[in-house]
Amino acid sequence: ERCLLRLPHALRIDRGARKRSRKYRLTVDLAFSEVMQGCVEQHGESWLWPPVRKIFTSMFQEQHNAMRRAADLDDTGKPLADAEIHSIELWAESGELVAGELGYLCGRLYTSLTGFYRESGTGMVQMLALAGLLTSRGCQFWDLGMQLKYKAGLGTENMPRASFMDLQLEMRHGQAASFPGPPQLNSTGGAAAGLPAHELVGHLRSKSTATGECSALGSSAATEKTSGEASMDTRACTAISA
Repeated sequence: ERCLLRLPHALRIDRGARKRSRKYRLTVDLAFSEVMQGCVEQHGESWLWPPVRKIFTSMFQEQHNAMRRAADLDDTGKPLADAEIHSIELWAESGELVAGELGYLCGRLYTSLTGFYRESGTGMVQMLALAGLLTSRGCQFWDLGMQLKYKAGLGTENMPRASFMDLQLEMRHGQAASFPGPPQLNSTGGAAAGLPAHELVGHLRSKSTATGECSALGSSAATEKTSGEASMDTRACTAISA
């Protein structure tokens, strides 16, 4: 089984998370190798052993090559969105990479793979900012992998493997979600551009206000990882609806 969040998924965010998010910016695909190394440093090789890292790097380089191959087609001849591997980075004002994760986007479905953090609380900020980014870029489902107890109160739903595979195919049809391209680095090595994390978190707040739903989401890639599982800090906020 897989556990998934339907998006947009309204979130209740505490003041501490909103305040901390003002100090950070979020980028995509800006420091792929550094994010992967950060995951290995925090968790050990685990499943992310050298041959897997080599394949991920090759996939990443290929999808950013200007010479893209023709789109795949389904049995009826309709185009299917490619699966794309991505790195998510959270940068401090000093230009230091303080948290990040690896994941892949397949049409309108995003899957978190593994992540890391280097400062207390940054895992939560990275997760919440990513949730805002996914919502704003057209993702409809967030795959959080295997179900664990701490995920149950977050509004996740369990899906049998066969149904999940059908969903993946469905999400590859139609308009695919997309991430913004990577910005350039400034002279100090930090992100010169990127998206202000507090604006992405604010997007989640506006969704919560508009729908009247609330639940909680904390750190996936950062606060607590076991064997590469994305994780969330349920202390960040309290889930009150599934």
